[in-house]
Amino acid sequence: MSKSNHRAIQTLHSRLQERVTLAFPKNYDDRPLKIGILTNLITRLPDVDPTTLRRALVNHTSRDGYLLALIHGRGDYRYDLNG
Repeated sequence: MSKSNHRAIQTLHSRLQERVTLAFPKNYDDRPLKIGILTNLITRLPDVDPTTLRRALVNHTSRDGYLLALIHGRGDYRYDLNG
């Protein structure tokens, strides 16, 4: 991934934390997301390139803290865009 793509994904992640705060809070490792949330994000954020959105979501869900939250009991409830 190029530096500009990485920067775009980081910027988008910050934007998700501002616009979809219930699904992407600042301590986002604690919020396992529902399966299929990408479709909801594309609908909610039509001005965002779907490929960049998908990459940001992959980046988010691949983090160690996120995966540990799934393993250690917080994966029994998954969050949608409304919390």
